[in-house]
Amino acid sequence: MPRFPAPSVGPNRTGGAVWHVRALRASDRWRPTREAISRWLDTLGFESPRLVLVGASAGWMMSTEFLARFRFIEAIDIDPLARPLFGWRHGQRLRRAGTLVTWHRQDALLQLEALMARWPNAAWLFDNVLGQQIYRHHDLDAVEAALGGLARRLAGREWASIHDWLSGPAAPADVGAVLARPIERAVIEPRALRLNGQACSFEAAGEALLATLNAGGEWQDHRTARVFPPGTEVSLIPWEFLPGTWHWLQAGRAPG
Repeated sequence: MPRFPAPSVGPNRTGGAVWHVRALRASDRWRPTREAISRWLDTLGFESPRLVLVGASAGWMMSTEFLARFRFIEAIDIDPLARPLFGWRHGQRLRRAGTLVTWHRQDALLQLEALMARWPNAAWLFDNVLGQQIYRHHDLDAVEAALGGLARRLAGREWASIHDWLSGPAAPADVGAVLARPIERAVIEPRALRLNGQACSFEAAGEALLATLNAGGEWQDHRTARVFPPGTEVSLIPWEFLPGTWHWLQAGRAPG
């Protein structure tokens, strides 16, 4: 089955100091989306006491209350700033909860089978990392194939992901109203997405979501529409990433 290619040569376009500074400055603007993500995390009924958190970063959009459910967290990120900033945001409360966080600076997607063998009974959460793979590789078709094969590689495991699906310019007439709307929910079907009770192509579903934001200009498809296997219920969450730049996030837990 398709594997993730090695990152293309060149500067890393994800994470790093710019990302962390942006996240810190945008804390208030991101709060509604962070709260929506927290509500989604509350629905994840993982049974394992161990969580493998892939793309942990500083946990800017993570809920400490959710993380504190676990006895052990294996935090994985290639960013050297992730560990101290994650500790600053979540460390004290996790220590009080008795959660032991162990850090691993490596590329989890390239070493997935070895890590699954290391923690055979762990739950997995991919935190805003799968949608970033388009920025790490030149061959986007290979990335999409690898993303589409991820569910088969994780078969039999508890796993979930939240990731970018679409991103680009938009100018909603009422930003507050957009962010206050109930979360859109849909179900992945073999060749379509069932949105609002109607089956439609992923492309048509994306266009419908963009229309709710009064989107314009060129939008980026992060190639993640088919990450989850058929039957997965997904939450579709709007995120005002920058003023005038929005993302639609796709969040779901694979059935099984």
